[in-house]
Order: sequence, then structure tokens, then C-alpha cells
Amino acid sequence: MILEHCTVEQAHRVAQQICERMEDFRFSHDERRFRVGTSIGLVPLDQRWQNATAVMQAADAACYAAKEAGRHRVHAWFDTDEALCLRQGDMQWATRLEQALDGNHFELYAQAIKPVAQSDAAGLHLEVLLRLRDEDAGVVLPGAFLPAAERFHLSGRLDRWVLHQAIAQLALQTHLHEFDTVCINLSGQSVGDRAFHQRAIDLLTAAGPEVCRCICLEITETAIITNMAEAASFMTQLHALGVRVALDDFGAGASSFGYLKSLPVDFIKIDGQFIKDLIDDPLDDAAVRCFVDVARVVGVKTVAEFVDKPEVLARIGDIGIDYAQGYLLHQPEPLEQVLRERPVLAAPSRGSVPQVSTVTTAC
Repeated sequence: MILEHCTVEQAHRVAQQICERMEDFRFSHDERRFRVGTSIGLVPLDQRWQNATAVMQAADAACYAAKEAGRHRVHAWFDTDEALCLRQGDMQWATRLEQALDGNHFELYAQAIKPVAQSDAAGLHLEVLLRLRDEDAGVVLPGAFLPAAERFHLSGRLDRWVLHQAIAQLALQTHLHEFDTVCINLSGQSVGDRAFHQRAIDLLTAAGPEVCRCICLEITETAIITNMAEAASFMTQLHALGVRVALDDFGAGASSFGYLKSLPVDFIKIDGQFIKDLIDDPLDDAAVRCFVDVARVVGVKTVAEFVDKPEVLARIGDIGIDYAQGYLLHQPEPLEQVLRERPVLAAPSRGSVPQVSTVTTAC
């Protein structure tokens, strides 16, 4: 809406009235009533804007700032607003991601996941990681661009690219029997997108049972909460093909245990926030022991993320966690290189910790 001959203060009152009216409105469909929330971005029209596109981008950014602040509110644009500056940065990233997808400027890295107990040693177990190749910045980590991908609904395209490339790499391997698990992350948008489900199922079916046996798709708890019915259906279809499923960031939400009873999960990856301070925080230690006990009861394997210290690795072994992942054990490398080094990376980790610098965060 354009409010003519209207000050910012007057416009804010009008926008707030719209929010209040929408609060009372109910949308009816199939004999059900739905509440409609409203988020409004308010932008003054003055000399600061170069063109109409800049105004619309600012209004869009302000609107999403209102949503992220809790929805059902008005957010007015300020030149010094850090949140809105970040949104403008996301818009620039969206353009770069579109160009990168069209130009195939992404590449796959991988990080090994190692069995904690030597007796559990099997084939290569790894997680596939996405990287962006940039002429100026070099290799860009996903933390820089995934928020923009989520914001502008590009996550599904990224997930399709990763899944396609990972399957293609596995199909080239002549010793697939040496592979145990190749984990591939899925975004919440893909988990809730039935069109993505069908494309993924078609791709996996065409890859064949030998490749499917190696693949494990990682789904976060947040994605499951948002798309419970779609996630359960998709996971059932994946299991029918021999593809396994991991519940990522386990413990971060309030309903984690309930999912283990109702969803076909093969692994839980314990959220790194519980692992990185395991030695110093008794509450984290108690929580992780609880996670492991529950996993044993339901027959699910456990993976500890963010393992960055030898003493943490020793402790998760004492607790009984099955697998460990982190910079202490392996720093991410290009997937092709990891596949070439598979005999070394598949070796047991406990008792033979590599000498590397301690790093407290991982992407």
C-alpha cells in the first residue's frame, strides 16, 4: 500500500490498526477456521531511494524483520537498522546463489565420522558438506549463504544439486562395499516439499539399491516439527529404498524423544551444544547420557557432533556413543579427495587421535 500525504507517525498508526483488524479476522476453509497473522514493513518515501526497486526491497526487508521479531507487528525502516542491512545482504546473496546454481559454482566437501570403539570399525562413514567457489573470496562456507537460501526459497534447489552430485560421485566408485554411510543434509523447505520428495525418490530409485544402501539423509528436528506428516511419509519412502535417516541436532528441541517413538530414524546426531562443553558442564553430561540410554532402548545409533578435544572424545566413549564427528578427528576436505583416501579415513578413531589444532566450531 502507498499512503499519500502521510507522515511516518500517521503511517505507523494505520499499519498498527491493520494488524489489530487482522487479529480479529478468521479465515474459513473446509469447515475449519484459521487465524491470520500480519507482519508489516513500513518505509518512508523520500529522496534516499534511487528507484522503485530499492523501495520495494527495503519494504520487503522491513516486513521480514517484523516476522522475525515475533510476527503480528510493524517494523519501520531505519538507515542504521542492522537487521535490515542484513536483509539487504541476503538479497545480494540470493542473486549470487542463483548465478552459482546456473553456473555450477558449488562443490562438495566431506567430513569423516568415525566409530568411537575399535570393535565398531566398518566402512567409510562421512557427511557431505556444501561449499561455494568464489573468484574473489575463494571457498565460501555455508554459514555465509544458507540463511539467504532459506529466506529466498533456494534451499530446495541447493538440496537437489547436492543430492544429485553426491549420488553421481558414489555411482563412480568401484568399491561401494567399503562405504558404510554417506550423510546428506536436507533443509526444512525440502522436507516439507512433496515435489522435492518425488524428485529425490526418482533420483534414488534410478541410482539403484547399492548406492541407496550407502546414503543417509539428515533431517533437523525443526524441519520435522514444521512438516510432521510430510516428513513421516518421506522417511517411510526412503526406508523402502534402503536409504537411512538421521535426526540431526538431537536434543535442541523440546520433543526429541517423542520423534524416536513415532518416526523411522536410524541415527541421532546429538546437538553440538551438548558435546562441546561436556567435560565442564555436568548438565550437558547428564543430558548426553540420557540421550544415549534412550537411543539404546529404541535401537538407534548415536553420533556426537563438535568433538574438538581428546578428553571429550574419551568421555563420549565412556558414555557409549557410537560415532564421533569433529575437527579433532578430521577437517573437511573435497569429497573427491576423501573418497580417494577412504581406507585411511575409515580407520577407528579412539586411541589413535590425529594431532591437529583444536577448533571449537565446525560448519
